[in-house]
Amino acid sequence: MLDANKKDYKNMIKILIISLALLFFSIFIFGVILVYFFQVINVPIIIAGTLASQLSILFYGLILLGNKLSINKVINEDHSFDTLWMGIKITIIVLLVNWITGFIFTHDGNIPDSTQQVLNNKSFLLTFLFPVIMAPICEEFTFRAGLKRALMDRGGFNGLMYVILSSVIFGLLHWQPASSTALAHVTLTTLMGVIYSITYLKTKSIYVSIVSHMLYNGIVVTLASFIQ
Repeated sequence: MLDANKKDYKNMIKILIISLALLFFSIFIFGVILVYFFQVINVPIIIAGTLASQLSILFYGLILLGNKLSINKVINEDHSFDTLWMGIKITIIVLLVNWITGFIFTHDGNIPDSTQQVLNNKSFLLTFLFPVIMAPICEEFTFRAGLKRALMDRGGFNGLMYVILSSVIFGLLHWQPASSTALAHVTLTTLMGVIYSITYLKTKSIYVSIVSHMLYNGIVVTLASFIQ
C-alpha cells in the first residue's frame, strides 16, 4: 500500500511539472513565435500580442487534452438552454465577488488598469471580440477542461487540488507587474477561477463557465466604457 501511494505521489508531481513546463513553452516560446509571425505579416503590435497570448493559451489547452477524442468530449458537453441559464446565475456570483474584491483593494472608484488598457484601444477586436468572445473560450477550454484532464484524469489529483492549482495558475497569468491594480486583478481572477472550476466539476459542461465568463467580461467592458 505504501509503495502504491509513493507511486501515486510521483505521478502527481510528474504531471504537475510537465503541465507547468508545457505552460512555459506555450506562453513564452510558442507565444513569442506567434508575435514575431504576426509582426512579419504587419499585424499591429498590440493586436499581435493579444492574439498571440490567446492562441498560445488555446494551444496549451489542446496539448493538455492530448487527443481528438478528449477534445470532442469537451466540445460535445451539455450546451442546452439550462446551460445558458446556469451561466447567467454564475455571472451574478462573479459580479458580487468582483464588487467585494474592488471594495477591499480600491476605494477611489477608478477603472482597473487592465480594463482601462482595453478601452484605450479604439478597436473592435481589442474592446469586444478578444476580451468578450475569444478570451473566455480559450481560457475556459484550457484552464478548466484542459487542466482537469491533466491534473485529475492523468495526475490523480483530487477535486480540491484541481480547483486550487488551476485557479492559482489562471490568476497568476493575469499578473501585470506595472499595474497599480495588479494584486486586486490577480486576486479577482484567482477567485473567478475557483468559481469556474467548481462549476465545471459540478455541471460537467465547459459551456456554463464560458457563458458566464463572456457575460462578465462584456458587462465589465460595457460599464467601464460609460464610466470613463
